[in-house]
Parts: sequence; structure tokens; C-alpha cells
Amino acid sequence: MGYGKIVAVLNQDEIPPPRLYYYLRQGKEPTDKCGKLWQIHTISNIVRDEVYLGHTVSLKFKRNYRNSKSKRRNPDEWLKIPDTHTAIVDADTWDKVQEVNEQLAKQVENARPRQASLFSGKIFCADCNVPMTPYSQKREGKNTKHERRNTYACKTYTVSGRQSCSRHSMNEDVLKRIILNNIQNHAAAVALNEERMTADLHEKLVGDFSSDKADAQKQLGKLKQTLHNLDLKLEQLYEDKITEAITAETFAKLAETAEAERADISGKIKILEQGTQEAKAKLGDIQNWIRLIKQNAEVNDVDRNLIDTLIERVEIGESRVEDGVKVQDVGIVYRFVGVV
Repeated sequence: MGYGKIVAVLNQDEIPPPRLYYYLRQGKEPTDKCGKLWQIHTISNIVRDEVYLGHTVSLKFKRNYRNSKSKRRNPDEWLKIPDTHTAIVDADTWDKVQEVNEQLAKQVENARPRQASLFSGKIFCADCNVPMTPYSQKREGKNTKHERRNTYACKTYTVSGRQSCSRHSMNEDVLKRIILNNIQNHAAAVALNEERMTADLHEKLVGDFSSDKADAQKQLGKLKQTLHNLDLKLEQLYEDKITEAITAETFAKLAETAEAERADISGKIKILEQGTQEAKAKLGDIQNWIRLIKQNAEVNDVDRNLIDTLIERVEIGESRVEDGVKVQDVGIVYRFVGVV
């Protein structure tokens, strides 16, 4: 079995991974960083660790005491002391496992150089919000024997199995067609009625900006006038104190009340001004998105430049069957405006 299938079986059978097992054996409460599920790299490390053969291997790492960083030594520099404890894996089994690992390592060395996937850093699982992992599949068929399909799957599922999340598989060519159709549909809508599209985005991102802006400006004017009156009041209180029209104790009480009210009004003014600036920024974002959609109205393929220009992220849902038809949700989050 491959590492992924081994991980899936261990998680399905609720076998605790090493760190969690340690805490359970010690009767300690697991920390927040203690994972509850097995992951592929854990299996990979275990099947290469000679401690299970009964040997002690040390000096694997060299520490730089100036910056506390460690660097892995070459295997010929390790210190190996055989038969320091009872083995739990026999030598024949160990050798067979290492032979499999070496064969797989040679396959990886002979494989074509790994290239960054088209949607790298842009495609996420809609359920666990973790990036999707790309992998390549051979298509077997009469005319597609040597053709490869690039596909994405949830990374959580890939490293920990179905107990954490499901696959959320999405073929790259299918996703390209979905995104291309979505961009073309938006471009057609803008060409048909740009004012309507702009108004819809205003409503979605800003709300009724014109009336809200008028109300905000009116409220802002009142607050600023109240603040001005409080400043005058504080000046008058200070003069009354100097001329001994009021006692120092009375001045302190009145000034404290006025300052508290002044701080409250200043805070409200700041919030209103920030809201106005944010609304203006969103209006600018809408215009930027409209401009980019119009520039890419005639696009007929999806490449990395187009993705970086228009798309913030793509969220892939799990496929399901509705009324006998397989469906899958794909959320396209555009730069500047989000989901349209």
C-alpha cells in the first residue's frame, strides 16, 4: 500500500499518531499543536527509522550554535550503535521496505521536472479552506494512452485521508472552461449594460451609496459642530477658572465631563470618515474590475497571467448527485469585487 492508503486505514481505525500516543501513554492532556490524525510524512519517516530495528542512530543533524539552526548531515557522518534495544521489525521486512523506497526514489528521479501548476496558490478546498494539491493522471483509452490530466485534490484529504476532509477533485481543463465561461459571461453583461452591472456591484459592495453618503455627511457635519461647541465650552470653563468665577473643583468636574463627551464624538467622527473613505475605495475597485473585464472580453484561453490579473482565489466544493445529475460548486473570487 502507498503512504496515503496506509494513512487512511490508520485514521479510519482511529489509531493515535505518535505524538498523541505519547501524551495518552503519559496520561497528559494533548496540546493544541498535537495532531489527532496521521499524515503521510509521518509514515515516510517511520519506515526509514532504524530505531525500529533495535539500533540507535545519532548525530543526524549539526547545530549552528550562533543562530540555533540545524543542518542535516550526510548518512555516512551519522553515529550508529546497533542492538541497543529490542527490535520490533525484523531485518528481512526492513530490507524489503527499503528496496521499495529505493525503487520509488529512482522513479521520482527519472520523472519529468516538476513545474508550478496553473492554479498554484489560487485554488482552495471550499470546506476546510486549505490549498488544493495538484497531481497528474494518465488517461487510459483508445486514443488517449499517453495523455495526462492535471487534477487538483484537497491537501487535507491527501495527507490525512477522508476522516479529515473529502477529495474535492477538480480537473484543470474543466476548471479552465468554467472560469473562461464565467469571464466571458461577465464581459457580455458589461457590454450589454455597463451601467446596470456597475449599479449591481455598487449595491453589493457599498449599498445605497448616494443616500448613505448624504446621511453620513449630514451626521458628520452635526458632530463636527458639536465638537466645535465643546471646544468653546472648555475654553470658557478655563477662563471662568482663571477669573475664579468657578472653583477649581467645579472646573475639574465640568472639564472631565466635557472631555469624555469630546472623546466620544471624536471617535464617531473617525468612524464616519473611515466609512466614507472605504466606500470611495470600493467604488474605485468596481471601476478597476469593470476595466479588466472589458480588456479580457475576447480572451479564449486561461493562462497564469489572466488568473493573476482577474482572480483572487477559486474555491472547490465536493461533488454530489442531485436528481441523478452530478454537480459541483465552484466559487470564483475575483480581485477587487469578490464573488460576482
